[in-house]
Amino acid sequence: MQKFRIGISSCSLMMKAILAAAVLTMIAAGGKPRIDLNHASVQELQSIPGIGPAYAVRIVHERERRCGFRSVTDLLKVRGIGRKKLARMRPYVTVTPYEGGYRIRPAK
Repeated sequence: MQKFRIGISSCSLMMKAILAAAVLTMIAAGGKPRIDLNHASVQELQSIPGIGPAYAVRIVHERERRCGFRSVTDLLKVRGIGRKKLARMRPYVTVTPYEGGYRIRPAK
């Protein structure tokens, strides 16, 4: 059986790969950091390509109704946002925990 050893050069190569992935993500977002869906204002949401004033307001209303988004995929609950629009938006957005916490819904 062949043994593999991870040396310093392997670790530095892994760190370079992680850094390259982070840089590519920033380039995909136009060099700007991703917009947090749980904390962005209507104006900040409008900086996402394809999101105008109407979509930005819908996103904020859905965020307040749901007490925050748990994942980017939750945008599919916003009227007018389908899989294609979500795929175009995904490089520009992220989700962090909502400051107000998550609403616990009773079981039906």
